[in-house]
Amino acid sequence: MEVEDLFRLLNARSPWARLDSLENSEKISQKVALGAARACLGDSHSAVRRASADMIAKYGSSRDFYRLQLASIDTAWEVRSSVAGAFGSLRLARSAKRLAEMLRIDHHFIVRRDAAEALAVVNANAEGILRDCLVNEKDNIVQSSIYRALYMLGDRAVLSKILLYLNDDDSLVRTNVVNGLRFTGVDENDHELVIRALDALLLTETHPGVREDASVFRSELETFGAEYLPKDFVK
Repeated sequence: MEVEDLFRLLNARSPWARLDSLENSEKISQKVALGAARACLGDSHSAVRRASADMIAKYGSSRDFYRLQLASIDTAWEVRSSVAGAFGSLRLARSAKRLAEMLRIDHHFIVRRDAAEALAVVNANAEGILRDCLVNEKDNIVQSSIYRALYMLGDRAVLSKILLYLNDDDSLVRTNVVNGLRFTGVDENDHELVIRALDALLLTETHPGVREDASVFRSELETFGAEYLPKDFVK
């Protein structure tokens, strides 16, 4: 696909055609993909806007701060969630204030969850904000994610609180804990504690998705041992 054809298709009437064109832009080059994502961040369809934010998260830079900040008030929670992730992926320190606002007031729990995680990445001094938000947070997914953000900042004592959420009645909460720890990382000194918690979970877990994710995570911890340290873990 030529660049001219790509940008012509980005103006197609069908949002799915625009989305497909945006996704195919990576086949041309990262530079073209980033240009397409920047152009489509204001698209009329939320799926295209979300994909644009995800693309900027992969290839963007500090130059994208203001466009992402504008997108952080998007009417679609999926877009706001991707923007929070982009702030974290690009490690934009200037986004700390906006992420704190999203964590405090956004009405969707997924956005608040992603804001908490990103805040720990962009602001090494976010502990006070995170603990303040924890006081009024009612959603268990967000609560466990705030604790995980604190763990990412170096508070290993909160790991026991995170692991308690593996007993939650909601499989989404359990999945969030398993995959959250898997992808943000576990301090090598805590591997054995996490493995024991996963073993206990697997004894009673009935949800196939949670079982699979927990089994994979356990295997990774046991196989790689002290070498297991995902790239996004903050020390």
